[in-house]
Amino acid sequence: MALMRGKNHDDLAHEQETNEGNTIAHAVIRSIDKDNDILIPYINLPASIEPISLLLDSLQTCFQIMRLQLDNEDDPQIIFETLNARGAPLQPSDLIRNFLFLTASRQNEDVDDLYKNYWQEFDEKTEIGTTVKGQKFWKKEERQGRLKNSRLDLLLYHYVGLRKQEETKVAYVFEEFKNWWELERRDTAQELQKLTRISGPFETLIAPGQSSRFELFCRRMKLLDTTTQTPLIFHLIEHNEIDGPDFLQAIDYLESYFVRRFICGLTAKSYNRVFLNRLLAEMVAERKSDSATLRNLLLRLEGDSQRWPDDAEFRSAWSHRQLYQGRNTRKVRAVLEALEFAQRGSKQEFTPTLDTLSVEHVLPQSWKPEDWPLVDDSSEGKEKRVRLLHSIGNLTLVTPSFNSALSNEPFRVKRPELAKNSSLMLNAYFQSFADSDAWNELTIVDRADKLFGYATALWPRPSP
Repeated sequence: MALMRGKNHDDLAHEQETNEGNTIAHAVIRSIDKDNDILIPYINLPASIEPISLLLDSLQTCFQIMRLQLDNEDDPQIIFETLNARGAPLQPSDLIRNFLFLTASRQNEDVDDLYKNYWQEFDEKTEIGTTVKGQKFWKKEERQGRLKNSRLDLLLYHYVGLRKQEETKVAYVFEEFKNWWELERRDTAQELQKLTRISGPFETLIAPGQSSRFELFCRRMKLLDTTTQTPLIFHLIEHNEIDGPDFLQAIDYLESYFVRRFICGLTAKSYNRVFLNRLLAEMVAERKSDSATLRNLLLRLEGDSQRWPDDAEFRSAWSHRQLYQGRNTRKVRAVLEALEFAQRGSKQEFTPTLDTLSVEHVLPQSWKPEDWPLVDDSSEGKEKRVRLLHSIGNLTLVTPSFNSALSNEPFRVKRPELAKNSSLMLNAYFQSFADSDAWNELTIVDRADKLFGYATALWPRPSP
């Protein structure tokens, strides 16, 4: 109607209007919501047929309208999956949602009630720190490995792994979910209840804090960039209280397994097979969900691709292996953060927030011989320094401003700044040194040896 009077939908609703947001479109929408009769701005102006003719011509020549009528034997689910083939691809979670509620409808279940109780949160929950109309939590993309997918797709991906105990790809989650669902008749409400129960802990897995043992575990797993244990975690959560002693013991074993293997430089390539096809599959088959069963299964793993390193192997790698290399920066952070928390107790006034800190080499990567003399000037001595430079004994956490200002300074300059300005227990270690003391291969190994006591307490490996 406004178009016939020379007005566009985004024009101001009244000639005297000063609020740019109060457009004709907004005024009509408000009238639809509140008034018995729709009030259209400028309705009293003389009308012209020409704009309507142009609109009609555009609709007739530029748009195609398709009417799709299904026969009794047609499957609406298949139509839904293929209708959008030439547009934006439907996500696995879109397909699973439609499949679930179509199935529920065919079984005469209360679809509205199911949606309200179990799925609405997945569609409407907002990201923490945003407004009601802000970014949706479950739609936000999350990187796991090399790929990014929505958080809801990842939840369903790991849920399918839990149910099938098999490796799959996110792109095939819907097909795998559907195949599993159709193996037997299932109670939609019961299955959705199980999904929503583990969705809370999954939120912690992908966006962890640091106030509980489970949050710290999730934070470290995220920094270690390992997610293949998630279906196994789901299995443990389904049968245990998340703050119960047996569940906490189970995640202690898992964290020890992953950290020890990282420190020892052992491959992560077979983790899918280990955690899905073996550990999870065996626990499900035996109807076990306790920490003792998990411990025994972990201890039985053999070979470089699977074993849980013992104390001797762990200690050797701890003191001498290069940890800070390639893409391992975040993994080193996980170890250093854990060591920091292990050294804190009731005498410390507060728990530090570590998110903004960066990994620092005490003996810098760009060291100068005059500032950092070698203990042994031979080729073997130089090779030893290169190796120890990136070992745990030479690494700590500092603020970005410290890193940029003092990173390459001599020890006599860096040490007092670390001791004076840092509130971390990791750096309180340097308070016992004098400005004239050296920091070299001997002191690096000595610090690593002292930290090893905390490491074995944090990540023990029980005897078989």
